[in-house]
Amino acid sequence: MSASSESGGRWVPTLGTPVRSGVRGRRRGTGTGVDGSLVVGVLVVLAVLLAIGAAMALGLRGFDVRSPSMGQAAPVGSAVVTVPLGTTPLHAGDVITFRPDPAVGTTYTHRITAVTARGITTRGDGNGADDPWLLDRGAVVGRVVAVLPGVGWVARALPEVVAGAALVWFATGFLARGEVRTALRVLGTSLSVAVAAAVLRPFVAVQMLGTADQAGGSVARVVSTGVLPVRAVVPDGGTARLVSGQSAVLAVPGGTGGHFQLAAHLDLPPAGWVLLGVVCALPVVVAAVVGRVDRVDLDGVPA
Repeated sequence: MSASSESGGRWVPTLGTPVRSGVRGRRRGTGTGVDGSLVVGVLVVLAVLLAIGAAMALGLRGFDVRSPSMGQAAPVGSAVVTVPLGTTPLHAGDVITFRPDPAVGTTYTHRITAVTARGITTRGDGNGADDPWLLDRGAVVGRVVAVLPGVGWVARALPEVVAGAALVWFATGFLARGEVRTALRVLGTSLSVAVAAAVLRPFVAVQMLGTADQAGGSVARVVSTGVLPVRAVVPDGGTARLVSGQSAVLAVPGGTGGHFQLAAHLDLPPAGWVLLGVVCALPVVVAAVVGRVDRVDLDGVPA
């Protein structure tokens, strides 16, 4: 007999001449089971949710820094972690998160400059004067115990990145199979990250805080609001290298009543440029490597 019978989805030769499978393109171990990467993703999400729940149960809270008022102590895009005050006394120099007007609900993170019987005075490290309000302990949300640089940017970008990645995974589930599907998912998820970065501009950005006339001419005060080091440039004026949260005073042409441009250019050392190139190229390299995985026949022999 030289017939074959089907067992568990594979053709198994019976008695007679050995038969070599002619089916190519399927990889050993593939089937209709749950995608392993999906399981890993679900487990990661559950672990993050459990960690957040545990932190909230302990009274920890996180806030996204969106203004440059705290300078390098808490740059734009950082996340500050607070703990409840309880009975802990406050002192000048402590950094707190507070709501000066509970009806409005705007939250600030500034440093205490004085604690008196009348109340608590605060100021942002990058500001030139104390805040206009006087706080009581009831307005304080918590005392800052940690500053996590860049985590605020991640929190802001996460919904867009997750939505884009989910769309890519859903679409590729119908349009591609095997290693092609994986390569497309790597590229699609990377594209979602790139789009979020283009919209939010977390890496390279400067913000002008104000201008003034001085004896030697006019100046502008600027601050870096991106994660990476930049060179702030005013054409025909001043220039300065800034790291995240750092401010500088630049000469400007034509007086404060005139118009001038402010530009920011990425300013990395040679090793930094190499690392940036590697990070940018990594998704393409991974997709190319995955896409070139040797196809095997059902017996595991290279096709």
